[in-house]
Amino acid sequence: MFASACRDSVAIYRCAGGLIALAVLAGCREPAAKPKAAAAVAVAGDVAVATDSAWLAPRAPEVLKLGGCGRACESPESAVSFFLTQLSSPDAATLLRPLVDWSLLVVDDRDLGTQWATQWADPNLHAAREAEISKFLAEWTSWPGRSVQADGWGRMRGSGIQLRLKDEKTAVVRLRHPQLRDDTSEPVWQLLWQQRGAEWLLSGIDHHPSQRGAQ
Repeated sequence: MFASACRDSVAIYRCAGGLIALAVLAGCREPAAKPKAAAAVAVAGDVAVATDSAWLAPRAPEVLKLGGCGRACESPESAVSFFLTQLSSPDAATLLRPLVDWSLLVVDDRDLGTQWATQWADPNLHAAREAEISKFLAEWTSWPGRSVQADGWGRMRGSGIQLRLKDEKTAVVRLRHPQLRDDTSEPVWQLLWQQRGAEWLLSGIDHHPSQRGAQ
């Protein structure tokens, strides 16, 4: 391929003049070949790449990251279970951040996702977006600590959750939460999980589903 490219260059410059053609021909030297790395060797089903060449430094294997919550959210059931487990942690406001689709989130008919998607598109608004999301999480994740029943959370996890598929990419969850202090919401909330790529992420929260005819 290299030799062919040199011949083409000579032919073009020969039309312009013999001296130029000779100068190009003199510069058409094939570069010295780099030492080749040893071929990969299959060992017990894995591929071991030799790194004995001086120009190829050993590298640690890369860890594939999917973003969001990975395999913990690969099905609606596992995503909901993992979400509630993280919600019960004192660090829930931090742990829940990758479990929500912030570009789609709708809370009580308020389309927060569109606003946050717009802010994400403008680097000047990233800090404001992060502050708003942090504030939302800090407030919303406080409700498990307001249960008036000591066993309220355990009873909810045991029998207060119903999940059904609305379509192949949307799961509807009805959550009968424990009785809460200073609470004016309905006893059953409706939450939506939607599939984004390989993951199921929270995209909707409705604290008064009967007012909107939610099913």
